[in-house]
Amino acid sequence: MLLAIACLWVGFRLVILAEQSGDPFATAISEREQFRIWYPVEASALTRLSAAIWPRRYVHDQALATAEPVPVLIYFGGWPGTGVDNHELLRTLVGQGYVVVTEKNVMPSALEPAESERPMDFSSAEAYEDTLRRADTRVRLLARTAVAWLDSLESLNQHDPLGRFTGRLDLARVGVLGYSFGGAVAAEAAWLDPRFRAVVNLDGWSFGDAATEGIHQPYLFISDDSPEPTSQDLNSSDPVQRYTSRLTALDYPRLLHNLARNGGNFLRVAGTRHPEFVDRGRRSSGREILGLPPDAAGRLQAILQAYVLAFFQQHLRGIESGLLRGPSPRFPEVRFHDLEGLQ
Repeated sequence: MLLAIACLWVGFRLVILAEQSGDPFATAISEREQFRIWYPVEASALTRLSAAIWPRRYVHDQALATAEPVPVLIYFGGWPGTGVDNHELLRTLVGQGYVVVTEKNVMPSALEPAESERPMDFSSAEAYEDTLRRADTRVRLLARTAVAWLDSLESLNQHDPLGRFTGRLDLARVGVLGYSFGGAVAAEAAWLDPRFRAVVNLDGWSFGDAATEGIHQPYLFISDDSPEPTSQDLNSSDPVQRYTSRLTALDYPRLLHNLARNGGNFLRVAGTRHPEFVDRGRRSSGREILGLPPDAAGRLQAILQAYVLAFFQQHLRGIESGLLRGPSPRFPEVRFHDLEGLQ
């Protein structure tokens, strides 16, 4: 009897989840430009349910769910910038009627020699300087890649040989976003090309020209709750702690200055750390299926999805959101940084 009740409850929850999940992903791949297009499609209840349970599952090469032109977002993941760390967030954005463009594969690609994709290294002064050099070089490369993708999307919008995207991409409303290093790429792409009208950086250091000059487009920076480096951190005997702290001490005031000077929002999510700004594990997402209260990872996903969506809705679709005006009782963990007087 209890087993039957449990099965009925799970079934009920799955139906609710399928209804709430919106349209699942469909994808199309541009082999020439090496990007993948994620877009909403009409789908059966079974396909919706599958997409709700497995956020990374998607169908291929179907028609868009709407005949109206839709806004476009370009996404970059953490170092080396060619992965996808935020499938759940992207699914939410696609479900709300955005087309999202990412690198073709979720593995590092051959955009440039593998030497440039070596992990960031803070083990010594020499390694730190080399990491900064490589990060500046790579962020500029991927920003140019974003611009090239946008050019290709304009061509695709004019004439898609398969007819799926002709006249269906609203390229007057384009945003760019990324996690960690991908956030730096997003800012650099906006610095490089004004066609990117809104930018989201999910807890990434800044590199390249955007780091020093800032950007003029609306800019949302969502930070973890790591404390600012202390003098003890800056002079730690551990070189990794010492040099990561020095980079943060360099980047943090520079970012705040640029946000204050050019306009932007700096939000900090209490109780979070940088590695948590990615997709949840199965145990965490399983709580949603069972109707249990979200754990910390589920709560952070809800925050990221709400604020990133509100930001793009406001700046690409003109739909005002109270979430961006200041603290919200819905998300008391989110603190707005006062940028007054930091210009």
